[in-house]
Amino acid sequence: MANPEVGVSREEFLKELNQSSFLPDKEHIKLHSIILLEIFTLEDFPDLIKGLNKLYNNDSNQRILSQYSKIQDLKKGLENLNGFEWIQIELPFIYNSNLDSSFPMGIPQSLGDSIAICSFELHRISSNLIMMQIHVKLTPNLSDKINNIIYKEYTEDETTNYDTVVKSKLETSPEILKRIELSNLRYKLKNKLETSPEISKKKELSNLRYEIKKEIIRYISNYFRGYFIKLSKNNYSIVPSIDIYSLNYPEKNEDIIKWKTKLRRFFMCFGIPTIRTPFKSGRYILFEENIFKYSNYVIFANRGGQTKLTENIDGDIETRIDYYNFSLLAMYRLIKIYKDIINDLNVTISNEIQNLEENELNKVLKSRKEISKKIYYFKRFKIEFEQIKFKIFFDLEFESINGKKGETKLCEILFDEISEQINDIDNAINTLNQNANLILNLKNIEYSKNNQKWTMRLSIIVLLLALIQVIFAYFSFLR
Repeated sequence: MANPEVGVSREEFLKELNQSSFLPDKEHIKLHSIILLEIFTLEDFPDLIKGLNKLYNNDSNQRILSQYSKIQDLKKGLENLNGFEWIQIELPFIYNSNLDSSFPMGIPQSLGDSIAICSFELHRISSNLIMMQIHVKLTPNLSDKINNIIYKEYTEDETTNYDTVVKSKLETSPEILKRIELSNLRYKLKNKLETSPEISKKKELSNLRYEIKKEIIRYISNYFRGYFIKLSKNNYSIVPSIDIYSLNYPEKNEDIIKWKTKLRRFFMCFGIPTIRTPFKSGRYILFEENIFKYSNYVIFANRGGQTKLTENIDGDIETRIDYYNFSLLAMYRLIKIYKDIINDLNVTISNEIQNLEENELNKVLKSRKEISKKIYYFKRFKIEFEQIKFKIFFDLEFESINGKKGETKLCEILFDEISEQINDIDNAINTLNQNANLILNLKNIEYSKNNQKWTMRLSIIVLLLALIQVIFAYFSFLR
């Protein structure tokens, strides 16, 4: 029964509330794959070689004879550490032997329930930095799980009580409510919910996506453990990732802006704030999500418009994305981590002060070595970034849908962001060094004063001993 003051029944209220996060006509969204990005620094090259030896061992060599020499040359280059001639190398892919499909050029392995195919590409960023782009195509059952969550309908018990919301609003401002149109009131009711469906769906989807990512990282870490995976023990979101979905949406930028605004509650299910500008390239739109401390990304591929002319839409979506080099996103994550590390050095400096007060010099020296190592890694990255800036990575052709063509390229925005972060870290390091040096200088002054006091005391003792010796000699002479 409808509330006379509100004009909307409990059933209508819940129906509209549930459907507010649906796609039009309950369109089936497809989860194609996940791209993971991993960084190998110079210190990680031996581990990368071990991973290549383990993954492409003697058992798999017969299946990849045509690419075996390429892998051998790659390992020699890594071992010699004398730079590389290559810019990009695509490694033989792994496919799930538990599935019906088989591939003559691939290597079969048991990959569990989620992974269908796992492919690896190495991108040379510099002579000391390699990015591995891992494209993992997923099994179809995961798309069904995603859609079941999106189109799940919640009962009143799973949301805030309808009567409580209405009563609260009527008691607080009845004169205002009577002047509000029905459509506006429904909107306000939905926005006053403490636990709306899209919030619950966001939690369910993020948990599912996190578990998929965790399963993939655990498989990859059997062979490759670069910089990000080594840090991901308690937080898998630290490994940069891009989820690839497909659905229908408009082709023109102005229509896409209206589309994403209208479906803002759908995007909330994926942790995507619609106020942030997405970036478009061809049939792909890239969004930044906001769920964990380190933001990752979602790409929605368009299944409609001109793309309908393609006979195999799924295959085209999954293949064309491999032409993109996402090294800049990996570098952007790397500089974010460096910034957190440098900020944490404030705590290390505080501990140093305590150790100096307690004269724990061994601990101070150990801490100073760790600080120097962390600063060195950042300084090395800074030098290399300056060398590669504006020379490569311009194949990341995503552009803002809100700006004019050529003025809002994602690659240029990322370059500027990384440069700004480098300057911030440089300033923080300079401040830390100044404070640390000031503390050490003050401690040196303190040590000098203490040494002076001890020197004076020792001098007095020596004088007293000399005087006693003279006195003894004098009395010995009188005898």
